[in-house]
Amino acid sequence: MKMFVFYFTAFFADPNGGAYIPVVNSFVYNVQEDCRFIEKIVLGVNEAYNCQFELTPHLENDAESIETALLKDLALKFQGRTVENQVGTPNQ
Repeated sequence: MKMFVFYFTAFFADPNGGAYIPVVNSFVYNVQEDCRFIEKIVLGVNEAYNCQFELTPHLENDAESIETALLKDLALKFQGRTVENQVGTPNQ
């Protein structure tokens, strides 16, 4: 379905102490004016590339849907990472 999509980036702290992890997410709206209103509140400006009328699989703005999308994206990013052993062996 086509809707007006407002994109934003959320940053999450790396649990291993690394850099912040950017995760792009979006809110969707039936009316461009609603999209532009929220964009202005969140970003402080209306950007030309934002709030475009486009196909999107996400048709809801409820917190559970947003949380699920964010967690799936994070899981994919962490899936290929290896965990370094941070416990040293004692010197003998």
